[in-house]
Amino acid sequence: MSVTVEALDVRRFHYFRELSDDEAAEAAAGLEAVQVGPGDQLFRQGTGGDSAYLLVRGRVEIKVAVSQTQDRVLATLLPGAIFGEVSLLSDEPRTAAAVARAESELWVVTRPAFSQAIERRETWAIRLLEAMAEVLCRRLSSVDQELAALIGRNGTAASPTDRQRFADLQSLHQHLFAAG
Repeated sequence: MSVTVEALDVRRFHYFRELSDDEAAEAAAGLEAVQVGPGDQLFRQGTGGDSAYLLVRGRVEIKVAVSQTQDRVLATLLPGAIFGEVSLLSDEPRTAAAVARAESELWVVTRPAFSQAIERRETWAIRLLEAMAEVLCRRLSSVDQELAALIGRNGTAASPTDRQRFADLQSLHQHLFAAG
């Protein structure tokens, strides 16, 4: 079920705390509130996407398929998190799946609403773009650290699991840096 976001509520989200009343009203016009329950799937890995999510209340799990029968949980997100931004920014398929793990309130920003707000140079959209860049940088840094740790352990004592994780992370790292 989706509803309109109220301008008074916009400042509840960390990245929007400093918005003026007019800027908060612009943000509210560009966002849609969605309520989901435990187990509700927000999106599946590999599917198309044209929106990002801001977690206002609740808990969302992000997971990736590591085989046809097994998923790996990458993160459990709490209020204040932004996710789904890769598809919003790059028009790429979803890189992971997202599932609500508690009653949750999310704000959805679609590509058309975001693009229009960026074209109009609306402060909320610029703040959201900065926040998404920060999130992506933290994730890339985390991947780099995990890759470095695996490289350090990658020797004769490395387990088959470590070698597979190393190969997967190395492939991801090459993909991320080749996309420049």
